[in-house]
Amino acid sequence: MKPLIYPLKTPLGYYFYETQRNEIIAVNEGIYERIVNWESEGETGDVQAGSEAALAVEELKDLGYLREPYIEKLEHPATKYLDIILERRVSKILLQLTQRCNLRCRYCVYSEEKNFGTRSHSNKDMSYETAKKAVDFYMEHSVDCEEKAIGFYGGEPLLQFGLIKKIIAYCNDVFRGHKIIYSITTNGTLLTDEIMDFLVKNQVYITVSLDGPKEIHDKNRRFVNDAGTYDAVIRNLEKLKHKCEDKLQCAVNMVVDPDNDYQEVSNFFHEPVLKGLNVRWNMVEEENEIKRTSEQFESAYEYQTFLGYVRYFREENFDAPDGLVKGAFEGRAISDSHFQAFELPGVTAPGGPCVPGKMRLLADCDGNLFPCERVSETSSCMKIGSLDAGFDLEKVSRILNVSQITEECRNCWAFALCSVCGKHAADGDALCAELKRKQCSGARGNAWRQIADRILLYENMAHEKKMRKKKEGKF
Repeated sequence: MKPLIYPLKTPLGYYFYETQRNEIIAVNEGIYERIVNWESEGETGDVQAGSEAALAVEELKDLGYLREPYIEKLEHPATKYLDIILERRVSKILLQLTQRCNLRCRYCVYSEEKNFGTRSHSNKDMSYETAKKAVDFYMEHSVDCEEKAIGFYGGEPLLQFGLIKKIIAYCNDVFRGHKIIYSITTNGTLLTDEIMDFLVKNQVYITVSLDGPKEIHDKNRRFVNDAGTYDAVIRNLEKLKHKCEDKLQCAVNMVVDPDNDYQEVSNFFHEPVLKGLNVRWNMVEEENEIKRTSEQFESAYEYQTFLGYVRYFREENFDAPDGLVKGAFEGRAISDSHFQAFELPGVTAPGGPCVPGKMRLLADCDGNLFPCERVSETSSCMKIGSLDAGFDLEKVSRILNVSQITEECRNCWAFALCSVCGKHAADGDALCAELKRKQCSGARGNAWRQIADRILLYENMAHEKKMRKKKEGKF
């Protein structure tokens, strides 16, 4: 069988990605051609026995590369420890304080127009009794966590400001002696002086949604009466920023619609109101997928990323040249956390799923538990328990091991870099293989970009090193 490998070439070199070792290997043209033609020509192909390419391939095999796939079983390594992990190590709980919202954003997954199989807006609120029960549940299931993290979620959570005050008072009591990290994501329209002062005083990390300049923001983020929200959000954000002595306490989340002009969105990052704030951004989702970018948007983003690489290698005081690129450059271009070499064991799982409920456990208004806030609350297969009954470990295991519904995962070159999680397969009361397969093309594209970025990083480093030696007269 063909090894789990993916060949790539650039104007400067030839490479292949070895899935089972999560490594990128630089090779010569002969080896590259041998690898490209592996499947069509058989194991020996038309490479002459004893040739340089044949000997190099054998040498790579002796070093443990180019082996046949050997994944015996698809099972996440955390499966056997789920009871311990969820009993003692739940990192954060999100409290869905309400399903009400004072906006009707046109891309919102909870809207009637854009609903993709999840819940819709409703008048449902979380009671104080349910909130206390959720806090108690979290306290019992986070005993091994040094820090306690509690997030306020909606709907628009500030519609339940009175409940927020009660919850924080209760948490400060039951978690006395522990460091508590509070957070809230808000549309920013309800931030009065009273609310801001309370949140700042209690060190709540506040993320305000702001999608760009007025014309772009108001295109999607609108009040129930269809009026734009930009003026209210900017006015409140400026006041909030002034009240936050620690600017890290205040952040902005931008939902980017690629139908808009790239440069107009990107230039907004340099607006004075955003100076000193952490600005995160993500793309609009459509039917459980990231919305496809326009050719103009994608080419502009890739070009600015390229300029970011150039400046990174040529300037001592590096600063990415463009707003959107600046917001993502460290994670995309510089980080090598995805390329720590390892040997895939015989029993393992693709890289996408996290342990459901461990990182961002969601307790909804009724006390039902979900892996996080991004899953469908109307799909019963995503409900992993309740505050009264505790965790349903069988359901948790099924979501964690979503790869088991598509056995072909074991023969995919993007196995270790896969980004597909169980939420993409949710279909009512079961996980659906066909829904999951629809994500495969995008996941392989993401994996390819990670590999290509890493190669570009390597080639630039090699080139700069060569130029420095030449300048120093060392060769």
